[in-house]
Amino acid sequence: MKCSICGNKNFKKFRYDFHTNKFNLKKLIKFFLIKIDFFIPNKLIKLKSISSRNRYGFSGFVNVCTDCGYGILDTIPTEKKLIKYYNLEYWNKRDSTVPKFKKLYKKNLRGLSQSLFSLEIIKKLKSNNLNFLDIGAAGAWAILNIRDKITEKTINLHTVEAGQVWGSYYQEAKINKVSDFFPFKSKIKYDYIHTSHWLEHVREIKSTLNWFRNNINKGGFIFVEVPNTEFNYWDRDIDDTPHIHFFTRKSLEKLFKNYNFEIVKMDVLGPSYLELNSKQPIHHNINPTGVYLRAIFKSK
Repeated sequence: MKCSICGNKNFKKFRYDFHTNKFNLKKLIKFFLIKIDFFIPNKLIKLKSISSRNRYGFSGFVNVCTDCGYGILDTIPTEKKLIKYYNLEYWNKRDSTVPKFKKLYKKNLRGLSQSLFSLEIIKKLKSNNLNFLDIGAAGAWAILNIRDKITEKTINLHTVEAGQVWGSYYQEAKINKVSDFFPFKSKIKYDYIHTSHWLEHVREIKSTLNWFRNNINKGGFIFVEVPNTEFNYWDRDIDDTPHIHFFTRKSLEKLFKNYNFEIVKMDVLGPSYLELNSKQPIHHNINPTGVYLRAIFKSK
């Protein structure tokens, strides 16, 4: 076995969702709930979200490269299991109220922060007619804010999003939903692809990067934000579910370089894992030990 990003053959193994051998009450409760999953009704949403994890394939070990720090779940859930998991644990458990476009996108702090991070870079695109794609978009908050701020160009917004609740929101916001699921066969190439806390969920990282390579214009940009597993992540019993891939700055940059993308900008931001575990407020400020990696890559 060798690292699919850097080629290193040395790894460390960590149990998925339970990184350490330290005993604590929270860990005991999780083990117990998983064992009695069959008896827990779906209407007990919070309990079911913990107990059903193993049933959908989120278990086993994470192999972490000792060189670049990239980690991958050793047994990846099948596509069928992933769709079932997200239908039960994510899409069907969101508020069924139809989101109101004008009340949401300008108030989403993460989307606002991401748009400011990307804005000056996107302005460098030469075309006056741009196509943006947001994958796993939900409210597409970042690209909507970018469109608001770049009025001198025509920006066509496209999304990939499985949540059906966003239909009227997209219509009002003049967003074209191109697919429920990724990958899909695109009829156009994109100038900017936005992925926020999505890349760590994909089944196949190589085919994902190949799709990017084949569906972005030369000189186009890809925005990526993922959890940062560089600082003490594996020393704590942090919930991994439903992540499949685990990134550090080195591994994320190397991954995109392997597919002929150059890094334009990368920040570490957000609270530290210690702050997050102590229930301190989430923020999106630059922090050298932050829990998020945010980057923009350029297609060569």
